[in-house]
Amino acid sequence: MRDLAARNIEVTRGYCLFSQRFRGFLGDEATWPTFAAWASAQAGRTIRKEDLLRALERRLGDSEPVRRLVDGPLRLAARFILRSVLDLNPFERSSQAVSRGNIKVYSEIGAVFAKLIQLLDAHGSQADVEALCASLTPGPPPEGQDLLRRAIPALTQAIHTPQGKQRSELILLSNAYIGLHEQTRLQPEIEASIDGSVWDAVEVKQRLADALLPHATPLRRAGRAVLRERLMPALGPLVSEVQRLVREIVTERMMVLELPGEVLRLGQDLSGGFPPALSAPENEELKGVLQRTDPTPDSLQGSGAVNWADFRERIHFIVDLFRSRQFEARLFEWPAGLGAPPG
Repeated sequence: MRDLAARNIEVTRGYCLFSQRFRGFLGDEATWPTFAAWASAQAGRTIRKEDLLRALERRLGDSEPVRRLVDGPLRLAARFILRSVLDLNPFERSSQAVSRGNIKVYSEIGAVFAKLIQLLDAHGSQADVEALCASLTPGPPPEGQDLLRRAIPALTQAIHTPQGKQRSELILLSNAYIGLHEQTRLQPEIEASIDGSVWDAVEVKQRLADALLPHATPLRRAGRAVLRERLMPALGPLVSEVQRLVREIVTERMMVLELPGEVLRLGQDLSGGFPPALSAPENEELKGVLQRTDPTPDSLQGSGAVNWADFRERIHFIVDLFRSRQFEARLFEWPAGLGAPPG
């Protein structure tokens, strides 16, 4: 699909459908696709650049580099400056990076889930599940799929385990393994989305000068060259300011996750606590994964990820999110913007 916003909607819908299928097997305990649906819906807002340009326009309107051009000797109109900057589409790189990550994860993990559901629908044997895992690429992420090879058996074991603490721990174990795999794979796209405002400053100054100068007055060739020489030094601070603001706005957008009934600020510690079934894990494999990902054991203290590009901070928040919200039935609601849920 070439329409990235439309593609994101289909990815989000796909996660919702996976979530519903696993809900049929496991009841109101959230599996990884349930959380992925809301993360994909959030990513869609960046992909569509919703309100990002308006936010940039507001902040640039109060910036010193713009005032210098407005009040300086060339006296360029503020509306021309702002429009020229916005026409450069400064959020496009971030949007593209988020979109790449969105489809990168879905095309890999979604394919594994699709095969697993086919096996479950066909009442496949343990040998069939083992064959599916054996088909995955050995080795650690980002290239290998060892963590998925551990997540799938945990999930299928949970499906065949009676409701209770043992099953809940298996679901969390599967979610944590997939989260570790996913976030390792996404590291380049997350860094690129936050750093998407890092332009080639020389090229951008040239493009801004081309856009701004025709608005001054009809200029002869020689006169335009003189004005261009006077304008270029003033464009350096403007380009730097745009880079700073774009990074700030994208980071703010990425550091929020809207869930049914709550808006999470990813830089702040998660509120609430762990459900009783997950408060004191007994599964040794799960305890090992939690020791690896949670530097504040059995507590939400310190779960906030101040730097979302930092893998350790990010995975700490995500695993604590999985653990604290696993029994939140509202996560199975249908996100807005996807159309009506299937019959």
